[in-house]
Amino acid sequence: MDPDNPLFIKAFTVKIEELQNILTEMANLNANAIRVYLGQNSPSTAPTGADKKLVMVAVAGFDPDEDNPGFDIVQYSNPNNLQQPLSGCYDFTYPCPDTCAKTSPLLIGANA
Repeated sequence: MDPDNPLFIKAFTVKIEELQNILTEMANLNANAIRVYLGQNSPSTAPTGADKKLVMVAVAGFDPDEDNPGFDIVQYSNPNNLQQPLSGCYDFTYPCPDTCAKTSPLLIGANA
């Protein structure tokens, strides 16, 4: 991947509504943090990094003061169907380019 390539992923956009929904659901799971992983579609075929994703997952028990990383809630019980758990992983991100402002001061000099 070439960071000087104008198609290289430099940032991600996340809709506020989606973050609010995640936070509401996380509160119901007694999570106290969200961990964000940099993921990639498999197999990777995009040379510019367009296959990159941010994957958000609820974390329970996180306490940096006690050196406790907590644990990722990757799935949890579905109250409507106990045989089919729900995913705790979220990918509602949009890669930039194409979703970022070309004039962002954070992208100036980065071939936005």
